[in-house]
Amino acid sequence: MDPSQCTLVILSPTNYTALAYPYIDNLQAVFGHVMVADESDDTFLQQNHHHSTLFFMDADMIQDHDDQNSISSSSSSNTSIMDHRLTWIKKMTQHFINHPVIVCSSDTSATFMLDCLHGGAADYLVKPLNMPVIQTLFLKLYRRQGPEPPTPRSISTTSSLSSSTTASSTNASANTAVLDITATSTNTLSLHEDDFYILPPTIQPEDMNHRFKEIVTKDIQLTKAMMDIYAPPLPSPTKYIPLSSRQADELKLKLTRWDFSPFEFNHDELIHCVYLIFEMTLSEPDLSHFSMSQDQLYDFIIDLANAYHGDNPYHNFAHAVDVLQCLYYFLCELGILTCQRRTTTKKQPLLQTKHAFALLLSGIGHDAGHPGVNNMFLINSRTPLAVMYNDRSVLESLHSMTLFQLIKKHGLDQWWKGDDDYQCFRQIIISSILATDMALNNDYVNKFKQAAVDGKPMDHMLLCTALIKCADISNVTRPFRRGKEWAELLVEEFASQGDLERELGMPVLPANDRTKIILEDCQIGFIQYVALDLFSSVVELLPELTFTVKQLKQNLKQWEWEKKQHQQPLGIDMLPTTITTAGTKRRLSYCLEASTPPSLNTPPLRGENPATAAFASHHQHHHHHQHHHYVNSSLAKKKPTLENHQPLTSVSPSTSSSSSCTLQ
Repeated sequence: MDPSQCTLVILSPTNYTALAYPYIDNLQAVFGHVMVADESDDTFLQQNHHHSTLFFMDADMIQDHDDQNSISSSSSSNTSIMDHRLTWIKKMTQHFINHPVIVCSSDTSATFMLDCLHGGAADYLVKPLNMPVIQTLFLKLYRRQGPEPPTPRSISTTSSLSSSTTASSTNASANTAVLDITATSTNTLSLHEDDFYILPPTIQPEDMNHRFKEIVTKDIQLTKAMMDIYAPPLPSPTKYIPLSSRQADELKLKLTRWDFSPFEFNHDELIHCVYLIFEMTLSEPDLSHFSMSQDQLYDFIIDLANAYHGDNPYHNFAHAVDVLQCLYYFLCELGILTCQRRTTTKKQPLLQTKHAFALLLSGIGHDAGHPGVNNMFLINSRTPLAVMYNDRSVLESLHSMTLFQLIKKHGLDQWWKGDDDYQCFRQIIISSILATDMALNNDYVNKFKQAAVDGKPMDHMLLCTALIKCADISNVTRPFRRGKEWAELLVEEFASQGDLERELGMPVLPANDRTKIILEDCQIGFIQYVALDLFSSVVELLPELTFTVKQLKQNLKQWEWEKKQHQQPLGIDMLPTTITTAGTKRRLSYCLEASTPPSLNTPPLRGENPATAAFASHHQHHHHHQHHHYVNSSLAKKKPTLENHQPLTSVSPSTSSSSSCTLQ
């Protein structure tokens, strides 16, 4: 490859000419063809460009360029300018996804340079551009495409040399040289599978690249639209205040206890709790090659926390932290991770630490983007989300997609060595999150029971699904006072969905009807017929978790006692109306914008028997169907951080918390 045979296209904002680029003479001296393309020229943008075309962008030219769909950067105080630059760069790199795009600028900020690379740039150059630098730009094309393929003539010659010496064989080889390139010989020149010459002459690589580019671009646009709706980006970077050693030690101590409760912490402290769990995990010797800065990890956690809707009474960031802490506790109990509160004797490792890290990521992101209504509501209201995921594990598919987009955004998927490691990492996250669909609970329990009968060790995938399923409903195995708090919040979310169903003219499930809910009955039924079965089957495989079944049975007795004290349905006035109103209206807006609600004459919901009792309906139609108890006004006042769950603002620390750790 020679730069004199390459084309360099300067992607320019509207109304800029070649005169705006003082270094264009140097570019023309090196490259065979240099042109300036207006970004608004749709004709040029839709053209198929030869594989030897290199694209070039001067970020300084975007300073006065207006773009309403801007993205943020933390590299400069001039936020609006940086936003427009990154938006422009990302837009162009996505459009020319099969060609290297090089960015230059006078900005020497390391953060902005990295932002450009994360946005898709193949390289970043600091101005002024010297001739020696310009002379090396074509190497980006070489690196993207690999070695220069041999010409058809050279292939023909080589094929002839490696074939029979007869005239007929030679002629046959010459006639089929372009297509017959897989001949095995030590002298035969090899080609890449995607090489130009491997394709029939009627299908040029530019045509295929263009079609592939269109698919990828549409996929990116679709994913971005979904992320903007269900996990909108932070409006501006959020700074954090590092913990002191004393604060960190206090939080770590609480994170190693089974009576951990996120209600003891404000939102900022929950951010720090997540950070500390991952910090302790990444300190494991087997994960020493996972290089991650404190800023990178905090940025990921803050971004992910923002993907949770704070006005969800139950499925919010506090629930995610609770599940994460439970998984961490389980992994310590099993000797997979080292726990600081005691010395755990590691047995034959049930799970590699890198798999444990993937599982913990699944735990903190397993409900990301949750809208506060369950799968059956989305399916029966015919929302586009349900249509997109074919009515199968709709929410869980959304959560998995959302989490992985954030993982990629913050570079947490870059540490895996080889495709096998990466695919295993991705599969653990997807499988673990999909396993939290309670509609599939019986299938997983049967798998656990069969594994116990077979007497064989669980493979890492089955083990991860077992742990996250238990962690997802673990509040029924916490000390009763903890589980009771979660029950009161969960039933509020169910009742809010019932309010929404009623407002949309949909049949209201008994488990969602606040005038019919008997909380103790639902809790007792859930423990007896769902939780005990799940935890008992897992304990058969993992006896280290026997304590969960013991606590579960104690809680069952306590709920039976509670039933004797309360024998009336939940009244509308027994829930905090501020949460109910806000939650219902927000959920209503989700559905009204997404679909046309069924009429009052809509037949019974899919899979629902009108005569089904509240408990049975509860088990069939809810993502997490546990924890029913009365909510009173004193409890609502007790947890202000759950009602005002705003990641970007500092909230007053809880009076029960021993330290104050705020984000700014």
